[in-house]
Amino acid sequence: MISGALLLRDRERPRSPAPPAGPPAVAPTSSARDRVVPPAGAGGAAPASEPVAPLGPKRIGAVTARRLGRIGWPLLFWSVAYLGLQRWFGAGDPRITEGGPAGMLDAVLLGRPMYHLYYLFIAAGLYLLAPFLRLVVHGLTPEGNRLLAVGALALAVVSGLLDWRLGTGGANAVSLFVPFVGYFLLGHHLANLRPARRRWPWLTVGVLAAAACWGAYLLAVRSGAPAAVDYTESFLHPAAVLAAVALFAGVTARSATGSVGSARTERPSGRTFGVYLAHPVFIAGLGAMLPQAEGLGGGLAQLAALWTAGLAGSLALVMVWERLPLLRKVV
Repeated sequence: MISGALLLRDRERPRSPAPPAGPPAVAPTSSARDRVVPPAGAGGAAPASEPVAPLGPKRIGAVTARRLGRIGWPLLFWSVAYLGLQRWFGAGDPRITEGGPAGMLDAVLLGRPMYHLYYLFIAAGLYLLAPFLRLVVHGLTPEGNRLLAVGALALAVVSGLLDWRLGTGGANAVSLFVPFVGYFLLGHHLANLRPARRRWPWLTVGVLAAAACWGAYLLAVRSGAPAAVDYTESFLHPAAVLAAVALFAGVTARSATGSVGSARTERPSGRTFGVYLAHPVFIAGLGAMLPQAEGLGGGLAQLAALWTAGLAGSLALVMVWERLPLLRKVV
């Protein structure tokens, strides 16, 4: 949703009068300085956008290349790194550890050179589609955008449910992004609404929905049904959709002072991408050294230790690498 909030706004619109003064539509990010602040309209939504100039092939290519450049180097570097580490230590995806070069190629074609790198393949697909979606969303009213976003996301949720029930489905590196178009559009729509006035109710709903996702996952693991486990891990699970929307609304809500963000959060938020990319190195490394946990209490304690180490280690790595010109590109 955050990607949609940032990428589908109209950067190519001809110069127009400055937007009315006021807080930005969402919390500041590295791209927040470019955001057009929507004037208040009926129901707190921005009025329909002005017509946008059509994009020709050269402009589409330039915009897409710039966006793909942000994830291209990280995708290449971390794919090679994780493929190499899994082969070296003989732990991870069996396709990679046992399948030789053909198995490694299959893992890449599936968009999973490491279990979490599928996100970059999703982002790449959405970046390629963004210039065309931009023309669609700027031709719709806020109500039309809401209908399009909710409808696309609802179709993806139902499709995921049917895949689980029928035992079908599956995607590859090229098609991974398709079910997430709804999230992408919804992020754009939510970013153009007035920020919520109350932060904590939204955050509470988001945390409870996330806890429901975790509970459903644990029940699926206990059932021993692989299809159920895969479904409860999906971001298209209904509880996951609710958690995403509620947390987005809570994080971007106005504070008691009327602001929607803080300069103190802008720099740390810029490091979350690198932390996401690097954290499996530290979690897997510490996990290999820890003994097998016994009982629920021991398992929870070990899980907390793993995630604390993953966060601290990857954050430290990002803080060092962002000072080095070559490595800065991959975090």
